[in-house]
Amino acid sequence: MGKKVPKGDKKKLKSAIFILNVIISMLCVVAILGYYIMPLWEVKISVTLTPEIVEKYAPKSESSSDGDESSSEDMIGGILSSLSESDVKLEISGITLDTYSFVSAATGGTTEPVKKLIDSNINGIMKSLSDTIDSVLAPLMKSVVVTVVTDQVKKTVKEAISAGDNLDEETKKALDEMGFNEEYIDENIDEIIGAITSENATVESVTTTIMDVYDDVISKLESSSTYGKNLDEMTEEERAEYEQEKTKAHENVEKVLTIVLSQIATEDGSINMSEILSEIVLSALSEEESASEGESGEATAYAYSPNVAYADEAESENATEQLKAKLTAAIMEKLNDETVSKIAEVMKYIGYVILFTFFTWAYLILKIIVKLGAKNPGIKLKLPIWLGYIPFTILVLVPSGVIYAIKAGALDSVMGAGASDAKVILNAVNITFSSGAVFSFVCAIVLFVLSFFYGRYRRELKQIIRYERKNGLD
Repeated sequence: MGKKVPKGDKKKLKSAIFILNVIISMLCVVAILGYYIMPLWEVKISVTLTPEIVEKYAPKSESSSDGDESSSEDMIGGILSSLSESDVKLEISGITLDTYSFVSAATGGTTEPVKKLIDSNINGIMKSLSDTIDSVLAPLMKSVVVTVVTDQVKKTVKEAISAGDNLDEETKKALDEMGFNEEYIDENIDEIIGAITSENATVESVTTTIMDVYDDVISKLESSSTYGKNLDEMTEEERAEYEQEKTKAHENVEKVLTIVLSQIATEDGSINMSEILSEIVLSALSEEESASEGESGEATAYAYSPNVAYADEAESENATEQLKAKLTAAIMEKLNDETVSKIAEVMKYIGYVILFTFFTWAYLILKIIVKLGAKNPGIKLKLPIWLGYIPFTILVLVPSGVIYAIKAGALDSVMGAGASDAKVILNAVNITFSSGAVFSFVCAIVLFVLSFFYGRYRRELKQIIRYERKNGLD
């Protein structure tokens, strides 16, 4: 019985393997570069201002409170409530770990990559604050206008309707009658946003702009046949009394609005939205720091003192610069030299893992180059196929799965009574994970699919070469 002759054309098989080797080399390059195209790991957090969040956390006035403070709290609550109906999403910068820092930690042996990593994340936070202002400003101003106008219209309508009538329905009818709709509001929002974002914006200038819209609506309400006042039928004394009440109402609204805006303004009454948001965060950090010092009874000495980065420069720096320094201080004050060294050590080992991942891909290219002139240029693909998907799975798929499980109620039995409160927060919070490892993940999948064809071509070519060698045909 003669020996079985292997199937396949040797030249065609070598050509097919050569083409696939080129594709495989390109996949290897993409898998490695992907870690530099995107961060090694990035966590983004966004918070949607839901009605449930507003209901739970909006300020509530007490009946015994001072009148102006009570009214301002009511207005803030109303603004937040209106804002929640706009599905406003606040983007909060999360964690960004770049590949370069970890590779540097693996090859440099210093703590410098730790400091660079902290600086880059703080810069990300500052950019996030700026982006948050841009995304929230329009719906925020819209909510302010709607709240201010609706509140006053409701008061006027209440005086005009009969007992038993639905106040909310009548208020809506009055607003519709006066043309206070989305189109009207949007026409005036640009002017208000222009006022609040102008270089010389102040509490007074913004209040005046908003009150212009208020006066326009009240003027229309005044002439309404259903809810307005017929001035012609009034006596001179009644008209004087009405004008006095109207002026008083205007002044009260203006006063409350001034109080509300003053809470987001600087001490001199100017409004710079970037500075305001920075001031708010600064205030929160300062309160936390004061509480911490109060508990311990004394200020703690840190390796990186906030006094150096913040307090001594407070007079010369604006709030944004102060916040950046403060955030750096807040992080570094928790990190002594030993802790920084430990973090650098962890980063070093992670860097080793990354370098090994690079090696598994680069090794394929090296083997392809070495076997360019070989009779069988085919190589084994197992290592990157098995390891290529692991980083993305650990960095993205696993934490995403955990977050999904938590939102689905996986912690209800563990958290008990606190589960409902946690769900209110979790339903408003969206956490997303991304990583440059997605490139190696996709490349590993493509490589896995190609391996079925590649492996068959490689085995067929190997059988032909072995047959020719045994029969002296090579």
